[in-house]
Amino acid sequence: MTLIATLYVWYERRVEALVEMEAAYSELELALSSVALRLSAMASVIERADRMTPTDFAAIFEETAEATSRRHERAIALIPHFPDGTLADVNSLTAALAPAYRGAGYPDFKVFPPYGGGPLMPVIMAEPAGARAGVVGFNFGSSPPRYAAARRAMETGATTMSAPVVLSQDEPSAPASFLLVHPHSTVRSGPGTEIPAGVIAAGLTPESLFGYHVPLFDYIDLTVTIGIAEGAPLVVDLDPGSTPGAIPLLSDRRFADIDLPGFSVPFGASAALRPRPIDLVPPLFAIASSILLLALIARQIGQRDRQRLALERALARKEIELRAVEETRSRAVRLEALGRLVGGVAHDFNNILSVVMGNLELMANTSPEERPQLESDALSAARRGAYLTKQLLAYGRRSHLRPVDLDVAAALREAAQMLRRVLPESIELTSSSERALWHSRVDPDGLQNALLNLSLNARDAMGGRGSLRIEAANLRITGEDSPERPREELVPGRYVSISVTDDGSGMDAATMDRAFDPFFTTKHMTEGSGMGLPSVLGFCKQSGGTCRLSSEPGVGTTAQILLPAIAPVQRETATAAGAGDAAGTGSILLAEDEQAVGRVMMRQLEQAGFAVTLVGSGDEALALLEGGARFDLLITDIVMGGNVQGPDLALRVERDFPKMPVVLVSGYPREASLIGSGDVLSRHQLLSKPVPRALLIAKAKEAIGRAP
Repeated sequence: MTLIATLYVWYERRVEALVEMEAAYSELELALSSVALRLSAMASVIERADRMTPTDFAAIFEETAEATSRRHERAIALIPHFPDGTLADVNSLTAALAPAYRGAGYPDFKVFPPYGGGPLMPVIMAEPAGARAGVVGFNFGSSPPRYAAARRAMETGATTMSAPVVLSQDEPSAPASFLLVHPHSTVRSGPGTEIPAGVIAAGLTPESLFGYHVPLFDYIDLTVTIGIAEGAPLVVDLDPGSTPGAIPLLSDRRFADIDLPGFSVPFGASAALRPRPIDLVPPLFAIASSILLLALIARQIGQRDRQRLALERALARKEIELRAVEETRSRAVRLEALGRLVGGVAHDFNNILSVVMGNLELMANTSPEERPQLESDALSAARRGAYLTKQLLAYGRRSHLRPVDLDVAAALREAAQMLRRVLPESIELTSSSERALWHSRVDPDGLQNALLNLSLNARDAMGGRGSLRIEAANLRITGEDSPERPREELVPGRYVSISVTDDGSGMDAATMDRAFDPFFTTKHMTEGSGMGLPSVLGFCKQSGGTCRLSSEPGVGTTAQILLPAIAPVQRETATAAGAGDAAGTGSILLAEDEQAVGRVMMRQLEQAGFAVTLVGSGDEALALLEGGARFDLLITDIVMGGNVQGPDLALRVERDFPKMPVVLVSGYPREASLIGSGDVLSRHQLLSKPVPRALLIAKAKEAIGRAP
């Protein structure tokens, strides 16, 4: 009986040691996957950046860290590669970035250790901020293991693991660490600051790598061996306070290699038992009394249940962390979608600019009789560019919407009348609304554009012939609806549902999955830009709702718009004085830092009869006002060069010249909030570039006419 009890205790301790080894293995696998994904996401952002300063790099570092609480790396660094070993190129780059370094709190740049020839790979940016002083300027290429890993990453295009090294932040006696490196392509910070291709590197030490590891059983000493590429294995003692003379439980237990894109990591572990008096109790009690032995066995069973509970809690924590890693993976997918969006924008705008530039160049050598047609073609292309910008803002939920308390049923009747004029007679259009349809606070023009986009898509899907139904109804969304659409982010509550249904060709599952991707279209490139559905979804999301699609090949498609409902109230009406045909009167101070844009606006206003003074910055405008110059109206861009921005200038005018009206102009409707003055939008008229001539003149007359 004594032998049986001893063997039972020994078996239990071996099982516990194996459980702790598996926990350490999963900790390492999760940590390496998390850091590798984070480096890949940062590289994707850097490759599409048009500039890269220390502040930009810090923002990218923090953005990729939002999806996970796991921060194992000591630091993440941006390291360019100068294969020809030209120190002058390095000095030129850092000199161009010197103001940005000082603004971000970096020390003066210098190559450390001193440059002695060969390839240069200096660390030029590092995060987090606490690691900068010891890293910035360190010559990554001076260490053969680091340089070999970097070259391997750049050649394979995948994350690579380096041999054990000593990080520049550590003391010479510090334990060996290792790096994960991921390649990036050329980026540009501005004139003369080209950063050549290189790597992003994350330095990891055993302490940070296993920072989340808590021994499940404090009487077991665990030692793990991490196989590092091209180097001796890295041995990590997870219980540095172990007792001499511990009894080996499991020796050199090998696990499956941790496979990541670009490299594999062998893993092994050993465990030893620190004997405790309680481990000797079962055999002694077995000799004295079988009853006491049975009691101790029962106690062991209870202890095993507690250990199982501890393991379940540890697994629950791992599940949460795995979800965080999946969110990081989703971010990488979104960054890839962003790349497709940028390519589509460049394609469409290059076509538009080709038309504008070509017609303007032809006008220089064309007879007066032919110029009106060339002017018309150039203006038409410019309008297409403005419409494309509007669709992009709608997709990005950045449109400058003006929501009102809208009677949706009445708005649908108006939209149906408009659509009957747009759609061919071969399409039968029917429209119906539920009685007592709820109202919604929404932008009427945005809703009409969404219905127009959906109807034109339906027309194309039906080949210009078929039946199109628009139906509106009240709908309640509960929390039970969300599991079907986990990424919909729709708040439970009351919604107005508007369904647009056609009997066209329908869509298969693969097309449905990409239907809302920007610039994705199944039509010929000359028949559509692929921004219709994305702009509809962006409008719905910005309005607090969403857009759903359901389709069946050969049967048809239904697009369902969901908008938050409100209690029916009297619909808001807006009355604005028209521009009329009367000439404008009054003096206008126009602040616009883009000279070409400013000259066009000035000539448009002067042709309408206004006296216009054009300045190139908010500082100049403020100097004129403080010098005693007086004007009937201020028109100012939101973001300009200099110290005084448009919102700041508007605030000064409100304080010192309260009778002078202000009109703000922006190329991006949320610029004011980006610089901390978003409340200005609620007190002044905002125009979005490009501003049509008629609208500019009308708003100038309206503002001067309302002035006290």
